Order: sequence, then C-alpha cells, then structure tokens
Amino acid sequence: REVHWFEKFHWFISSENYLVIGGKNAQDNEIIVKRYLHKNDIYVHGDFHGAASVVIKNPTGKPVPPSTLQQAAVMTVCQSSSWAANVVNTAYWVEAHQVSKTAPTGLYLPTGSFMVRGKRNYLPPMPLVMGYGIMFRVADDCIERHKNDRQVRYNVVDDMQQEEKQNEATAPRKNNNKKNDQQQQWQQQQQRKKKKSVKKQQKQEKQSESSSEDDEDDPFDFDVTSQFIRQLSGASSASAASGGNPLFNDKNNDSDDDDDDD
Repeated sequence: REVHWFEKFHWFISSENYLVIGGKNAQDNEIIVKRYLHKNDIYVHGDFHGAASVVIKNPTGKPVPPSTLQQAAVMTVCQSSSWAANVVNTAYWVEAHQVSKTAPTGLYLPTGSFMVRGKRNYLPPMPLVMGYGIMFRVADDCIERHKNDRQVRYNVVDDMQQEEKQNEATAPRKNNNKKNDQQQQWQQQQQRKKKKSVKKQQKQEKQSESSSEDDEDDPFDFDVTSQFIRQLSGASSASAASGGNPLFNDKNNDSDDDDDDD
C-alpha cells in the first residue's frame, strides 16, 4: 500500500477524527513545526524536559474538541522523560500563529526548540497511559458505512456554556421560589397558631360550662337550706307561743280527726 506522509512520525487518529502527529526526536519536531504546522492547527507541548512537539491538524478551522486536546496532551507527556521517571506532568496548547522559530535578541534556539508567545492554555495532569492499534483498510463498498464513525459526539464546551446560561436564567426563579416557600411556611405557622388558640378557647368554654352545670345540679344549695331553716325557726316560734311542739301538734290533730270520724 501507499505510505502516508505522517507515518514517519508518531501519529494517531483522535476519537473525533483529527490527525495528531508528534516528533520522535528534535529533528522531527523541527520538521513538523516548520513544514506541517499550518493555520488553524493546534500546537501541544509541555514545560518539562523531552516534551514532544505535537500538532493537531485542523483543516476545517472549527474549535478542536476537549477530548482530542487531552489525547494529544497524553501523547506529549508519554513521549517525554516523564514516562521513564513515572512522573505525571501537565501540557498546554496554543494556536499555530503563537509558535515561532525567531528567538529574542541575544538568544539562540537549538534544533527542535521554539518560542511560544501569548497565553498558554494548560490542561489537567495527564495519566501515563499509552496503547497501540491495528490499522486496516476497509473495502470500497464499505466506506459509506464508516463515514460517521469518528465524529464529535459530545461537545463539552457548548454544553458548559448552555449550562451556564440555564443557571443564570434559573437563578432568579430559584430565589423567587425560596421566597415563596418561606412565605408559605410562615402562613402555615400562623394558621397553626390560630387553630391552637381557637381550640384552647373552646376547651376553656367547655370547662366553664361544665362547672356551671355542676353548680346548678348541686343538691346542697345554701340558699334553699337557709330558707328551710328560717321556716323551721318561724314554725318553732309560733308553736312556743301556742305552748306546744308543732310536730306533735300535727299528730294530735290527726288523732282528733280520727276520733271525729268515729
């Protein structure tokens, strides 16, 4: 088969179908940057000894997905001295126009070294993990089936922006909901207090009614008793004036009545 131009370097196809190439030595790094680093491409490197110069080819000019950036960073770290030292390091990426071979005045850049100007976009620490793959060629009649195998299936950047917009939009709603919940809780507490006070009043009224009923049903009424005593005292005074006990007088009267009947 025909050998592709990138096969003389370290290379792989990312999960989003981007070609990623890296130099095997300083001479390869020089060739990659000078000859194959074009506009819209991404340059990945690291601030440690032996870091490989890795280039992500981006002919479409669209933003490179984070997954491809991370995979290229893993390649940069693993192709450096960090692999032998078993040390985890971080890599960064910049755009193609930020990489230059022009050194500042009085300085010299050796083969495979470059100047990076502007902001460096650092990535999280990359694991020292590498693998290998088997390259094969599909038949011409099967190409149509595999056209969409390697595409951006999860754009993290767009999703993060959408989440931020949603959070900003829902923030005032959440605050309003909290206020409404607090108002509802306060109203419920007031209603509970009212119910408790009403029940307490009703209980007191029932107790007062029951006590008044008990007073009315009491057989030993002081007023009735005192009136009866006054009647007895009046009757005793009348009998004393007539010279006899009224109780015995009643019996005598009964006996007299019986005699008259006889």
